Amino acid sequence: MLKELYQEIGSEKVTHKEIVKKGIKLLQRKGCLLIDGKQHEIDENLVFDIVSCLDADLNAFFIALNEKGYLNEKVTQELRIFSNDLQSNTCDVYQLERLNQFELNIANNSSLDIVDKELLLGYVAIDRSSTEFWNEQYKSQKGPFAKWVIAAADAASFAIGMAGGNPVLAGYLSFLVSASAAHKE
Repeated sequence: MLKELYQEIGSEKVTHKEIVKKGIKLLQRKGCLLIDGKQHEIDENLVFDIVSCLDADLNAFFIALNEKGYLNEKVTQELRIFSNDLQSNTCDVYQLERLNQFELNIANNSSLDIVDKELLLGYVAIDRSSTEFWNEQYKSQKGPFAKWVIAAADAASFAIGMAGGNPVLAGYLSFLVSASAAHKE
């Protein structure tokens, strides 16, 4: 869906807020927000609020999300441990290896309840696919943040949406945050 949004925007100069608005219109036009016969909404202010927390330092990003009540303490702690490791080496291969190890650590962590495990495993799945997309996207353009920071924002917003109880909308929230984060001024 990101590729489709970027094709729609083309070379047009847009702000990250305009991208969110265009992304929501794309979702509406495609009927994506019609779930089980009911029209759903994505609050653009939630997207803007998540993106406003974005920082090149992932620890600061996760702390800000926790302080705003989007991530609980345990999930925040696990993501901060993971991000400390990531920020020490930004090589793509290392990043993916650490993501795989993080996934195993979550699965084997007996101190996490099932809900936190699901949120963190969802984070890993989205981070992995987002990283692949942004690795490709950044071959032709550069953005305001490192690609792995945008992938983390994408994944964290998915976890936030999952915590809200709607996996479908979580995916669309993730899409909008990722697109917006890549163009944040």
